[in-house]
Amino acid sequence: MPDNSQNQETPLEGWKEIAAFLQRDESTARRWEREEGLAVRRHEHTRRSSVYAYPSELDAWRVGRDVETTKQPIARRFPAVWATGAATAILLVTLIALSRSAALGPIAEAQSAGSGIQTTEVCKQCDRIGSVSPDGLSISETDWRNNAVGLRDFASGELRLMTKKSAVSDPSQISATYRHVFSPDGAFLAFGWNLPDRPTELRKVAVELSEGDSLLLYSNDEFLKMQAVGWSAADEILVTGMRADWTTAVGLVPAVGGDLRIVKTIPSNQPTVRISPDGKWVAYDMASKEHAPRRDVYLLAADGSRESRVTSHEANEYVIGFTPGSEALLFASKRTGSYSLWAANILENGAIAEPSLIQRDIGPILPLSITPDGAMFYARAIGAKDLFTAEIDWESGRIAAKPEIVQGQGSNRNASWSPDGKSFVYIASESVIYDHVGSVVRLIVRSWPDGEEREIMPSGIELSPNYAMQFSPDGKRVMLRARDMRGRWGIYSVVLATGEAELLMRQPQGMELRSKGWGTDGKTWFYEYLREGIVYGMDPGATEGREIHSVSEFRQGGQIMFPELSPQRDHVVFRDPGRQQIWVRQIEGDEPRKLYEAPEGAWANSIAWAPEGDALVVVVGSRKSPQDQGLFRMPLDGSPAVKIALLGDRMSSPSIHPNGRTVIYDDGRPEIRIWKMENYWLPEQESGATK
Repeated sequence: MPDNSQNQETPLEGWKEIAAFLQRDESTARRWEREEGLAVRRHEHTRRSSVYAYPSELDAWRVGRDVETTKQPIARRFPAVWATGAATAILLVTLIALSRSAALGPIAEAQSAGSGIQTTEVCKQCDRIGSVSPDGLSISETDWRNNAVGLRDFASGELRLMTKKSAVSDPSQISATYRHVFSPDGAFLAFGWNLPDRPTELRKVAVELSEGDSLLLYSNDEFLKMQAVGWSAADEILVTGMRADWTTAVGLVPAVGGDLRIVKTIPSNQPTVRISPDGKWVAYDMASKEHAPRRDVYLLAADGSRESRVTSHEANEYVIGFTPGSEALLFASKRTGSYSLWAANILENGAIAEPSLIQRDIGPILPLSITPDGAMFYARAIGAKDLFTAEIDWESGRIAAKPEIVQGQGSNRNASWSPDGKSFVYIASESVIYDHVGSVVRLIVRSWPDGEEREIMPSGIELSPNYAMQFSPDGKRVMLRARDMRGRWGIYSVVLATGEAELLMRQPQGMELRSKGWGTDGKTWFYEYLREGIVYGMDPGATEGREIHSVSEFRQGGQIMFPELSPQRDHVVFRDPGRQQIWVRQIEGDEPRKLYEAPEGAWANSIAWAPEGDALVVVVGSRKSPQDQGLFRMPLDGSPAVKIALLGDRMSSPSIHPNGRTVIYDDGRPEIRIWKMENYWLPEQESGATK
């Protein structure tokens, strides 16, 4: 390569400086020059030609190489230098992986053409918040019925309880153990134990036990929720603790018990946090800006001494975990247009090398564990949840027009008709794993009946697909439950024309706030606290809500099911906790009346008010008797209910058009399954390797 004397840059002299600029070792820089045309120059006047390079030319080469890598991401995974000496080894690795997968009794397998990557479905019924054992043969699970922690075997599907069953009759006292983590040798499982009105606890249990005692390692009355998210080779357990100010403390507790050493406070209550196997590094993600519905990834030294920003991209990105040798951090990114798997090498000084694309189109997965042999386990949804419309002739009890699908992809749900019936709003997300940070949730306004859609990304808040929205009487705003970029829940009013979001009320810690709609004047609005059984009204200019109506005397087992106000705000309807009875009561006056009681084995799945407020539309399901299930219109005056067949197997959340006939509802059978990915990451050629 001829010298360009006109270049005014200071050249990088020798392989050492070139490799340092590229954040790689010298052998990698040499290989890139040999195999990929790295922009290196040579001084030819000496006996042994020495090398040099200009930074701008290396940057230009790197940009061009990234484009090529994106087009052919698999090529870098199997370097050409391995072609002759390692083909047999690669085949052997694949065969070993296949035999290991066979031992698990896989449900399904899929292999990417032209690559060694293999994905295997290992469980249909497992807990998506569990942790996979280091041997890859089982997953931890919370048994909510017994209030205990268990271990489910992938091959047999059997669940064995490791901790004792808790005799808890009050559902509000059930513990929440949202994350578990195995010790590196697989002998112990650590988990957070969170009970209302008690300090949160970090506990561990010996995996070999059956319904045994767990050991208390640490307790903290400052945290509202504590989770175990990692266990390092240094025998320390990484925990996250959510505080009352909605920040998250990240710290380490000795596995034998002791004090918490906090290494980071994150201004969010829902980061993904992982620790490297050698215990040196902690990775986490958080919202990059106060008003951006996306995340960036960060790397922190476990001693808190230094921190690096791994990603800074307009795309949403979140942490997956570390490779077994702690050489690289894996993360998911949507920078290629869909979620793909990326890796960033961790250099000795803690610097981060330029990320590399590992595998395209992995989807919005929920990371679980990476085992010592490199297998990556994750949860992913199969199937979709979607919206359908149908025309009902209530007089004849027949379906006048068969259901039509609204979208047909992802997860679309919780639709609500506008007051004039010319449009409806709904929530769309990429995944049915609703607590997943990789799934961007959108608010969609769809005109009716032409189907023209407009997407709204409300400013400064993250939406949830779990909660219904309520139109203001003028149809210009919707009320909804959402959280800000720090994860703080509240009730918001969103202007549909601009996407402007106004906070109406911040949710107090320890209580779940639900929106109940607007008053007929469009100024007063209503809310409740979950399981309390009281509807409150907030008047214009007021700082505290006033009690509108209470059905708290019907509370059973610490809860009552979702009181709902009629469109005219003159009646309230509610269900018992078992969803077998529906009661209605006039706001002013009479005693509650039992409007419906489900037959044995049946339940009231969803309730909607008819537009005139004179009847309920109820979805009734049944496990025992198909003839008991259906869609019912139940008049408040006691007239006989009208029944039609269910419009879908999983019909829920109906909304009735102002014409009283058109119904929009959710349906679909998405299933969350556990998958294993192997051979996704192979180390680069070691120094001194030859063809």
